[in-house]
Amino acid sequence: MDGKKAKKRTIEEVESRGRTQQKEDNKDSDIRKELQVKKRKKEEHKDEEGKQRASEEEIIEEISDSPENPEDPGPSLDSSLSLQRFTFHRLLGKGGYGKVFLASDKTTKKVVALKIVRKKDLLTEASDRTLAERRVLEMAAGSPYLTKAYGAFQIPTHLCYVLEYLHGGDLDSFLKRNIRLEPCIAIDIKPRNIMLDEAGHIRIGDFGLALEMHGKRTAKGYAGTVDYMAPEMRKGRKYNAAVDWWAYGLILHKLAKRAFPKNPNAAQTMLHDTTDHPECQRKQVKDLVKKLLCKNPSQRLGAASSIRFHPFFQSIDWDELEAGRLDPPFVLRTPPLESLISRVIQETLTSRYEAFTPSIPPEQKQFLGFSFNTLS
Repeated sequence: MDGKKAKKRTIEEVESRGRTQQKEDNKDSDIRKELQVKKRKKEEHKDEEGKQRASEEEIIEEISDSPENPEDPGPSLDSSLSLQRFTFHRLLGKGGYGKVFLASDKTTKKVVALKIVRKKDLLTEASDRTLAERRVLEMAAGSPYLTKAYGAFQIPTHLCYVLEYLHGGDLDSFLKRNIRLEPCIAIDIKPRNIMLDEAGHIRIGDFGLALEMHGKRTAKGYAGTVDYMAPEMRKGRKYNAAVDWWAYGLILHKLAKRAFPKNPNAAQTMLHDTTDHPECQRKQVKDLVKKLLCKNPSQRLGAASSIRFHPFFQSIDWDELEAGRLDPPFVLRTPPLESLISRVIQETLTSRYEAFTPSIPPEQKQFLGFSFNTLS
């Protein structure tokens, strides 16, 4: 019997050592997998940095590609702004008409977003469209939810906008990170052009397609992406600011599909738990979207009546909202600003350009009056 017990103990010890060894092997395997993941992420980060630097070098080369002594630097007659005034840190993004850099103003130490647009891409456009963004940015100075402009200037080949840098990024990136929303492109108002400040409040930016709509003024022609054009624009009819409410309705529709999923389990992919939303709120969202996506622009909510009175917004204190005193519905996790400006891609992109020119060639005349400066 003792022999059997000893044999049993031996078997148990062997099995125990085997289980221990298996655990250690599994642990080693997990560690190796973790190291592989870290290595892959590091390589991806290096690739991303490489692409970032390549893009930056491409833009720097493009901006610097100008004669040593240009005869006509462009009509920035009274501007005290120039490329020399800024330290460039990184490329924030590219668009159809320009590129945006993270930069620091050497005079005020303010961190800004510097948008640089090639003039040759604008020369075929109507002159009122060329300067529209600059005018709208200046008019937006008093609004808490529009991106602020600190100034504008130009060099021979480019127009430059000095804009408020919004540390929270754009809504498009936020939605992709947090609720897996597919890209949504509207007309002027789209997730990529809705920025988030450090607190999480929104700011509408990028007014490159903007038109000033005073009173009953209308416009005609195509603008933006066909899939998201308001019906009146798609049909080539005259349109007004109601097209923006259509775009807002499309964005809200995309958000509502995620906020009120038909499958309750889909709510787990959301930033917040949406299973507790009352049925009346679902109905309010549905009604709001329906009225925003009304095909008749004269009856569309926002154009026909104030959107503030819709039941969906009944809990909003609009005075507090406009004053920026309401807490946003989520808390952003953003890297320290110091870490973003620690790298300098080039102290000064170019020292060749001056703000004064004695003569203005015909093709530059449409850019007269572009420059302004509110930086001290």
